[in-house]
Amino acid sequence: MTEGPLHILQMNGRADLSGGPVYMVRLIRHLPQHWRHTVMCPSVTTGILPELKTCPNVRLVLKNLRYLSILQLIQLLVWVRREKFDLIHSHGKAAGIYARIIGRLTGIPVIHHFHGIHYRQYSSWLQWLYLKLEKKLTQWSAKVICVSESEHQEALALRLFQAHHAVVIKNGVNPEQFVHKTAQSLELRQRLAIPEQARILLSVTRMCYQKNVELMLKIHERLCTVYPSLYLLLLGVAADDPAFRQSAGSSSVVHQIIPLIQIQDVSPYLNLAEVYLNTSRWEGMSLGLIEAMATGLPVVLSDVVGNRDVLRKIRQPGFLIPEENIDEYVRQITYLLDHPQAASQIGQSLRQLILQEYTIQQNADAIAQLYTDISAGGWDCA
Repeated sequence: MTEGPLHILQMNGRADLSGGPVYMVRLIRHLPQHWRHTVMCPSVTTGILPELKTCPNVRLVLKNLRYLSILQLIQLLVWVRREKFDLIHSHGKAAGIYARIIGRLTGIPVIHHFHGIHYRQYSSWLQWLYLKLEKKLTQWSAKVICVSESEHQEALALRLFQAHHAVVIKNGVNPEQFVHKTAQSLELRQRLAIPEQARILLSVTRMCYQKNVELMLKIHERLCTVYPSLYLLLLGVAADDPAFRQSAGSSSVVHQIIPLIQIQDVSPYLNLAEVYLNTSRWEGMSLGLIEAMATGLPVVLSDVVGNRDVLRKIRQPGFLIPEENIDEYVRQITYLLDHPQAASQIGQSLRQLILQEYTIQQNADAIAQLYTDISAGGWDCA
């Protein structure tokens, strides 16, 4: 049984400003401050590292965990044995592989955190291999965390684990950070060279198969035939990304697409937008989405895992769009742009849902209880 402050090894294969790493930092800040965290993640020039360095209870160990190596596994195993951690909390696929093998060999309990079940981008045989591996690794996990009920149901359907192996702990945000403040809008519009009367869509995304930004660009181009001054803000996309340049280059309204990378605080940009757009092929529970909801923005989302949880709870299924149905995306966004009062009411309903079920403190309290229970109760991975 563990006595005194816990020492947790947080392992993450990413350190950019994507959902998993950002969530990990927020979690650490809302857990008991006398607990110690060693955060193992890649070395990047920006991303989450500057904020982690300001956390007094965090020690950074910079390792690239996204590529599997037997030599690195052996080195990590020796190091972990020496450090004597109480728990290991892994975030993401590759970090989860390292963590659970190490946990199996050392007897340290491992909590693995799904931030989306990422397998659809693989060929059929790689999907089979990954799912087979994940099923085995789950048996070496003290607990698996799913970030939404629909992600949990998907994992059960894939037979990644038995029900007792997993717990649903919803992603969360600080609702006080994401409050609609119209006073910020004019200065930021001027800085971004967006006309004062222009309409604005926004998405927190990145260029990858999962996020399906190409579809978003097609939706925007179609909408511009109705709203000629409609701008699209893409937070998390670099203007010089070759994939973005190739996709946006064919758009007739490319001058009204604004990609922005390395945005530490998205809240001022959310205040600019009238509608939040998500076209993902799958999600776990998007932080960008619940940040938009906390701001009071109406949302139009792909009808996929993760996204389904939020709109169905406020009985707004019309804004869940079947994949690739551009006409339906356009119809629903048009409705919101043309009916600002209805859009505002929907946005307020979404903010209330965040206050009730998706705060970072609720999330951190549930994680803290899980840490305490597992560290106190021992662990049998057999």
